[in-house]
Amino acid sequence: MTEELTRRQHYVPQFYLRNFLDNSQTLYGYSRVKKTYFPCHTEDICRKDWLYEICLQNTTPHDKKFMLPNCIEKSFADKEGMFDSLFRRIVGICDDSANRNALIFSTKEKIILHKFVLNLLFRNPWSLNQTGDNRLIQYIMQDDRLKPIEELLNELSLKDRYEPLVRMANQQVWLDDSLPGGIQEKLIAQLNSMHFCILDAQSPVFPRLKRSRCRSSQEVNDSPTPFSALNYC
Repeated sequence: MTEELTRRQHYVPQFYLRNFLDNSQTLYGYSRVKKTYFPCHTEDICRKDWLYEICLQNTTPHDKKFMLPNCIEKSFADKEGMFDSLFRRIVGICDDSANRNALIFSTKEKIILHKFVLNLLFRNPWSLNQTGDNRLIQYIMQDDRLKPIEELLNELSLKDRYEPLVRMANQQVWLDDSLPGGIQEKLIAQLNSMHFCILDAQSPVFPRLKRSRCRSSQEVNDSPTPFSALNYC
């Protein structure tokens, strides 16, 4: 049985967006063009069709011919359950007034939070455009270490698979936090080596460097992008 492909691929997970639903389970977006708010659903915003799919050469997304289809989307779905559980736990602790001085997460959970922030940082359309820039891909394709792979594909009459394969491999390096030697693995290791303040339910802020000035939880919650969220990690 052929696995159904996910067309609507979110760069902000729906589980996270659901935290902003009102009592009627409605989410409100803001149009910077019309300068007005509008009701919407989590499945309809912060997403793009076929965002993480790499098309085979001489095809378009409409053809649905991708290199390793649904690979990235499925890896994100597997991780989002872990992220969701952590957020539910933090919100549950902070919502209970009896937990004013309770620690809101452990060292292990701190690592999960790092992974979530980095996941948001790299999976959005702007970051994908930067890391998948054509000049970068052409540079990688010319690497002598990849010549055996290119020659093998030529022998198998699969020459047109070389560039999509390089694009997919490059995307994995940036997006897969479990890939040995990947970008995220290195960044997570750096974040874990930093010094952190004590976090409790009375002051639920993101971790910060000891040399940074004290920031309030409201300042953190108002952080508009994953880029600014990294300032607290």
